[in-house]
Amino acid sequence: MRSSHRSFVGVLLAATAFILYTGRGLPPIVASHFGAAGEANGSMTRGAYLAFMLVVTVGLPALVVFALDATLRAGTRFINLPNRDYWLAPERREDTIAFLLGQNVRFGTLLVVFLAYTHALVVAANGRQPPQLSSGAMLAGLVMFLLLTLLGLVRLVRRFRLE
Repeated sequence: MRSSHRSFVGVLLAATAFILYTGRGLPPIVASHFGAAGEANGSMTRGAYLAFMLVVTVGLPALVVFALDATLRAGTRFINLPNRDYWLAPERREDTIAFLLGQNVRFGTLLVVFLAYTHALVVAANGRQPPQLSSGAMLAGLVMFLLLTLLGLVRLVRRFRLE
């Protein structure tokens, strides 16, 4: 397993531990959905919420990273890039695949961190009576996630353009 994948698995394990540890303090019925102003408008049992958060925060990014990894390693027929033939020529193929794998792991890690951050906001919201999500903190996290995703896309496009 590549070191970047080992690090990603470490992030997944840390997120799992974080969700389970912080989830122990949640009430039996968790406010789990919030309106734009942060008011709770949906709930579920603690067990259902924790299962959902583990699937979304750990399972979804793991699926994205490892499925794309398998696809990239399966052959070049599934790879769609600008200037595809140039970047997948035998002399550049290994570097191209390594770059795509690295970008994928970075995005997966970013997704795990954002979703764990969202969980932390839900935990904090459930500590208030009535439950209230910090809209400003959620917006800041979302803007940061989108900005970093955009920067990754710019990096990807710049890497595969021809001068």
